[in-house]
Amino acid sequence: MQYSQAACSIPCALQQKDCLSVKPSTYLEAALVALRNANRPMSSREISAFIQDSVDFSMSGKTPWKTINARISAEILDHGVNSVFIRVDDGRFGLREWPDVVEHKALRRKINPVNETIAVIPRSRFLDFLKPRQGSEFFDIDYVQVFKESQGMPRVEAEETEEYVQLIPLFFVRRSDQFLTYKRTKRLPEKRLHGTRSINFGGHLQVEDFPTLFASDPDVVQQSLQRELREELEFTPDEKTVEFFGAIHETTNMFGRQHVGLVFEVRSQSAVDVNSGEPGFLTSLEFFSKADITAKKDEFDDWTFLVLDECVG
Repeated sequence: MQYSQAACSIPCALQQKDCLSVKPSTYLEAALVALRNANRPMSSREISAFIQDSVDFSMSGKTPWKTINARISAEILDHGVNSVFIRVDDGRFGLREWPDVVEHKALRRKINPVNETIAVIPRSRFLDFLKPRQGSEFFDIDYVQVFKESQGMPRVEAEETEEYVQLIPLFFVRRSDQFLTYKRTKRLPEKRLHGTRSINFGGHLQVEDFPTLFASDPDVVQQSLQRELREELEFTPDEKTVEFFGAIHETTNMFGRQHVGLVFEVRSQSAVDVNSGEPGFLTSLEFFSKADITAKKDEFDDWTFLVLDECVG
């Protein structure tokens, strides 16, 4: 079976069954060559080991199997029956061309369910930390202290009150004048976000996932935030810098008053490969300039442009 070039991410030369002499140039291509050579289903770790031992392809980073798992999962999700890959069990992949292969439907994990317990801070205390930034819609804030004084609250309760402010750690990735963008899929629980684009990665902070986040030690807070970032994005190699950028807090509407975006700038070089850690929820990762994003303004959320204006003006 041969697959349409427009319908999948594998070049035509590698779609042929006699592709073993073709040198792969991406993780997906290397995984295809590995599976063709092995001629059996493998886990992402097995595929990674096979590539390292037997395929003319150089992998980088400490956990290449995670990159392989994310790439193949995204390929299957994006292209369905047109993908050359098929999931045969949880964490195991094969090739759709194999005879009698049976597809395994992975259970889809829910993120940010409405019954989660999220981090909030009393609004009266929060306002003590908020410092207007001159000539800007951003605020300066001691985010470590905010985390320290936050508490857990069921999200369904937090959405009904303005007496507490919900903490939203956000990360945007920048390369010179280019910003990493993504598209939200229909698997997100909030329908209003389906199909929208953004440059800000992150979301509500689930208290049970971050038991150390509310410590007073800034290093502990930084380590916890780094874990949050790794849940969203994979950097290969893992070379980046992360700095606090500022806070977004709007007061003109109820949604704005209920939330604070604690924004962090992530800098990476062009040689660093960046992929979604949640390919089922965030897809179509691409770097664009502010002009490119502005040309598609209707597709992006408002906070995207607050960040862009602060970065570029």
